[in-house]
Amino acid sequence: VGVDVATLYRWIKRYKDWGEKLALIPRRRGWKEGNSRLSDEANRIIEDVITNYFLKPHRPTVLSTIDKIVETCEAAQITPPGVTAIRARIKGVPDKAYL
Repeated sequence: VGVDVATLYRWIKRYKDWGEKLALIPRRRGWKEGNSRLSDEANRIIEDVITNYFLKPHRPTVLSTIDKIVETCEAAQITPPGVTAIRARIKGVPDKAYL
């Protein structure tokens, strides 16, 4: 088959544990796309700040929006999300929301 003996034994064990051929189909490891690593509270705070603070006719800077999110999370005693996560959320806001 072209794989190590240990791999064959793992496949046999997985097949016996599952009891079906689907056990032998390779599965993707790691974080699933579309899932969020942030807590529900942090997600809610990000959405609230973007909606009520950032999306205004005279828009504040992205940096001040990030600071506002961090302040709000700390006030709620929630671990603030990283800057990259916040920037990705702001970047993901549809263009129609900017009008």
